[in-house]
Amino acid sequence: MGMTNIEKNCNTIGTVEQFIQLCQSPPGKGDKSGYWNNLEIIKSTLASINDFGTRENCVLHFLQHSSLLGVENQTVICDRLNDMIIITQNAMTESTTAAFCNKLILFCKDTETEKLVLLDTQKTRLFVKQLMIILKTKSTPIYLSSSICKFFLLVDPGAFNLFLQLNIADIIYKKYRDLWNQIMHDAETDIDRKLQNNSAIRGSHSVLVDSKISFYSQSLSQYLFLYAYILSSSNDRSVHQKKNLEHSIIPIPEEFIICLLSLTAAHKYEVSWAASSVLIEYSLQKEEKLDVVRLIYTVVLELISRERLSQINFRNIVLKYNIPLSLTPLSLLVKLLEVSPNLPILLNDLDYIQTVNDIIKTDYNFDDKSMCRVDSYKFSMCLTILSFMGVTDDKAKLNISKGDANNFISQTLDIHCKMLQQWPSEKITTQHWKVLEVSNQLTYASCLVLRSLSRSAALLRTYFTSYKYIEFLIRIVKFNTSLLKFHDSFEKKVFMHENSLQTLVLRVISNLVIEFSATRDQLNIDELLHLLNGFLGNEPNDDTVIASLSIIRNALFGNNKVFKKKFLEIVRLDKIFQFCEDSNVEIQILSFNTLRNLLTDSFTDGSYIYKEFDKFKTPRPKYSYDIDFVEFLRIHLQSSKSTKLTLSICYCLIHLAASTVDNKVSLLRNKLLLQELLDLLTDPVPSDASSDEIWEIKTCIAWVVIDLTYREETTDNYSGSRYSNHSEIDLLNVSNRSSLLIRLGFHDALKKMAVGCPNLDFTERAGKAIFQMIVSTGSS
Repeated sequence: MGMTNIEKNCNTIGTVEQFIQLCQSPPGKGDKSGYWNNLEIIKSTLASINDFGTRENCVLHFLQHSSLLGVENQTVICDRLNDMIIITQNAMTESTTAAFCNKLILFCKDTETEKLVLLDTQKTRLFVKQLMIILKTKSTPIYLSSSICKFFLLVDPGAFNLFLQLNIADIIYKKYRDLWNQIMHDAETDIDRKLQNNSAIRGSHSVLVDSKISFYSQSLSQYLFLYAYILSSSNDRSVHQKKNLEHSIIPIPEEFIICLLSLTAAHKYEVSWAASSVLIEYSLQKEEKLDVVRLIYTVVLELISRERLSQINFRNIVLKYNIPLSLTPLSLLVKLLEVSPNLPILLNDLDYIQTVNDIIKTDYNFDDKSMCRVDSYKFSMCLTILSFMGVTDDKAKLNISKGDANNFISQTLDIHCKMLQQWPSEKITTQHWKVLEVSNQLTYASCLVLRSLSRSAALLRTYFTSYKYIEFLIRIVKFNTSLLKFHDSFEKKVFMHENSLQTLVLRVISNLVIEFSATRDQLNIDELLHLLNGFLGNEPNDDTVIASLSIIRNALFGNNKVFKKKFLEIVRLDKIFQFCEDSNVEIQILSFNTLRNLLTDSFTDGSYIYKEFDKFKTPRPKYSYDIDFVEFLRIHLQSSKSTKLTLSICYCLIHLAASTVDNKVSLLRNKLLLQELLDLLTDPVPSDASSDEIWEIKTCIAWVVIDLTYREETTDNYSGSRYSNHSEIDLLNVSNRSSLLIRLGFHDALKKMAVGCPNLDFTERAGKAIFQMIVSTGSS
């Protein structure tokens, strides 16, 4: 078969002009589709052109003509873009890549082809990924349209690092600044020019400036929403990743902050929303958050109100700018609540609980059996807002408990429990996972509200017993998440969210088991402890351990003998000893506080804990034969770098010292422990915020001295003591114990620290300790 006219011409191409002429010439005989559809010929032709400028211009002209000649099939155009990038990228040098990318992207922008990258098709993804391969070899910043930037983030979350390398945030800011300067230049009034540097920041715009902002609203909003999205992507990253990107986001100049705050007052809804989004996301990266909260929270409330009153077409704006759910006004309010302890109080003064209840009541159809992801996110944000407001006081908790959200919460928990119960063992489809994701999101937010309300003693007696919440919570933690067999990143994410939900439920239950809770009797202790034992085994994550230990600690408070007996049988102390050595300080604190609560009944549990520790240390070579429970406490007291951990261990020592005489001797015979306590007692107290905790530690040590020098009502004949040598038998006598403490320096240290002490509690305890040491020894 002979060559077509096109093939012959392609073989002789040497200049751009010849190529353009060929593109514009009619197809040869037998070539019905035209030159621009013969991609294989194009590939071979371009590969044969050595001159980069010629090849580059040929590619651009080819793309231009293929678009102008009426090709409307979007997939075909994406195919061509992708093919051209693949063809040219291998032969490019770094110096020529930027030029090619600039021209290619400008072509996309000029012909509105950039809209194609918003299509979630396989061909589009290939195009974007190939373009990113080129960009990742670049060190020079290049222009990227906002649509392409946005799609990069959707296609590849790792594109955020690329944006930082290309300084895209800087480009967006400069583009915004140019637009703002154009607005101010066009305004031509003194008051408008002053507004740009107005220290008052948010004031009323003149009619002229507001009209100019409206004129440029699409460009302004487009770049500001993209900037907010990039900042949001940074804020959502893990702590470890944030450390690596600490200085990656460029600082926003003060005049830019002023411009943004001014734009929040714009009449145009999307401009005000976009500016607020940037301010909030940027402030989350800085330490100075509260001022921004104070300036911006009323704007966010107004955005929510205007959406509620249907003053704007909210859905159209979201679709127009492709705004993620994490930047909706309700989401922005949640982010402000996370960083401002005073904002819930301000919202309560505005009766915002009723506003949130109205949103749920109006927008949720209780008869509807399905819910889309957007609505699920909206309602979960509403519930999260309620959870923050419930923290403020019992009145707010009571208002929430009587509101319309309760039926929604109850129904949400019921649906989720049924979904878990009916989770299929096989033939699990993507739809199953998507439905579970929506349900999990709502259930998690519901449990945030329950955790907030569970901190009220009054509601623990009434609210949790009037609904079936306890039953729902237990059913959620009983679900075996290993049944959620994931196969991709999305399914794994849902699996992790379900584990997080169980951890949150455990935190709610930890408030239900405290001493005065009427709900505690409704819990099946055996079932609960077996569940906790499972959570504490099999290499659990730290959050799950913390939540489980919180339940045990709270349930043991108040000397709950039934729970204590079951706990020692099912969970056992060796797990607690093990967690005392955990690398997570919070886990250590909870573990020692669990021992503290067990030791409140020290006349029986002191000896039991000694025996259990001996069993625990036997298979562990690092604990020698002569290390006992008191030495275990001393080792951790000495290595403690946390005042809270030191306090927890000191309280264990207080309870030991207040128990049997044998336990008192165990403390006194450990000279290293006594020296450690004396050092803590005499350490200077800093004048910073930690001083209260330091004084509490010193008060604990005074309590230890008081308990060690307490005169027992029994005789001095301790024939049943576990100690037998002469020096230890001497310590069974209170006078000898007091004399030892005085010789070691506790009397002088307490007396010195009490002089001019600002802490009344320490002064009183130190005085009592000094008095008992003197009286028991008969000293003057």
